[in-house]
Amino acid sequence: MGKDLMNIALEITKKIKANDNKNDDDSSVEHNIAISEMVKHKNEKLVALLHDVCEDKSFTLEQLEEKGFPKKIVLALDAITPRDDETYDDYINRVKSNKLALAVKIADLTYGGDLSRIKNPTGKDFNRSKDYATMKRELLLGKNKNGAVLNSPFDSDIKTPAIGNSKTTSDNLNRYGNKPL
Repeated sequence: MGKDLMNIALEITKKIKANDNKNDDDSSVEHNIAISEMVKHKNEKLVALLHDVCEDKSFTLEQLEEKGFPKKIVLALDAITPRDDETYDDYINRVKSNKLALAVKIADLTYGGDLSRIKNPTGKDFNRSKDYATMKRELLLGKNKNGAVLNSPFDSDIKTPAIGNSKTTSDNLNRYGNKPL
């Protein structure tokens, strides 16, 4: 039997992050691990571990398929990976279109915008936190390009009140230790 996909994802992420020349928190494997710990389901955890490995083009979606990752994981990674030639709105709408990508992006923004993890936050950190809060709001409460109102990004694992469950987006955000927007 082959290696567990979680271990393969972690190995890939460690390899990519070891070659990352950035000196910020997002360039450490701990960032990806932290995001994976914030989400609930195995598929979300896989996407979280790998959510930024294709950004610099040193690892491709095709290589992930070759490593045995299911199509739904590869599609989520495609949705969450920014493209050089797209607008911000196009990126947001692409993330919104994939529930796995959306759940992981919300966790990523929650982590990235959490100033309590930074010993001495600067003005740049405060601005980033504000930008991430804005993006989270757009992802959670916005509409897609077709004008359809989006439900909670957690529909994949928790039903919304419209479907007959008492869980709300605020309840779901609280499971990440975050206050509702």
